[in-house]
Amino acid sequence: MRHSPDDMYYDVQLSFSADNKKIEVFSYAYGEYENTLFDELNNFIEYDFSIIYKYKPELDRIYNTIYDRNETFDDIFEYQRFIEICETIAKSFEEQLPGLSMSLQTLLEDKYSLTDCLNIDLVLAMEEIWEELESIAVMQGDIESLFYDLSEVQKSNTDRKNIPFSQHYTTIVTEMNLSYNEGVFKYTVITDTPRQFYAALVIFFFSSQPLISLCEYCGRYFTPKSKKLTLYCDRVSSDGKTCKVKGARSKHKNNTESDPVLKKFYQEKHRRYMACERSKLAFDYDGQTIDKYYYWLDNVKEQLEKYKRSEITAEEMMEFLQ
Repeated sequence: MRHSPDDMYYDVQLSFSADNKKIEVFSYAYGEYENTLFDELNNFIEYDFSIIYKYKPELDRIYNTIYDRNETFDDIFEYQRFIEICETIAKSFEEQLPGLSMSLQTLLEDKYSLTDCLNIDLVLAMEEIWEELESIAVMQGDIESLFYDLSEVQKSNTDRKNIPFSQHYTTIVTEMNLSYNEGVFKYTVITDTPRQFYAALVIFFFSSQPLISLCEYCGRYFTPKSKKLTLYCDRVSSDGKTCKVKGARSKHKNNTESDPVLKKFYQEKHRRYMACERSKLAFDYDGQTIDKYYYWLDNVKEQLEKYKRSEITAEEMMEFLQ
């Protein structure tokens, strides 16, 4: 956490609605915004984080330069460059993932302010920052796995609110502020790293017993409007038609259970997410697992649309997936 009370100026504060479905995010330094917890997590799941690995070679160079030298004065300037690159990465998230941008910039502010100390361990600070950056891809895979598992369980249960809870567990170590006003208690979670931020979101979101479905047309998650099993979302495509309309027209090709192509696609997508998570993304990891995943996903979605339009056969699509 913060090393001085004044530094809480940069901390990210999370407040949740009574039903744990909405979130208010606030930082004295970086502003505030509101969102639903589903959209906050789903935007994170769908984001392309390959930008992290775009800058990895330069971050590696700086790390190795400082590591190999014997604590020279020039190390501070190299470390400053390391922080500047990471800030560029953090600011790239501002539009679509403002909470991630806030929490990452908070971490960087904390680590950079430590340069005023005489005995700072620059190598350790860089390792901690890189571990946090790499954990973003791991969290993305883990949260997607939670969504996938819950959607699969709910799809096979008639009473979608009375189902076994996921066997995944999340731990959060952070601070909380508790206030009392006009008979109502309000708690605020204080976070200063991306991992703390998303751990809090996951805990409060899944404690609300959410309904989650995986659209069998576009392959994206959505929240059904009722407990009734819903196969397609209401997202509108470029031709002005919703997945619900387009999915109904090609139902024979969008039933995951009866269509081995779609079933193979979702299994392979899930498997590749888990491969990213298992890699653990150590500091010497070159990012190829993540890069290959995004390259594969972009290509396979294009081919999947061709398959749904009957432009390629099931055999050709299966061969492509393999």
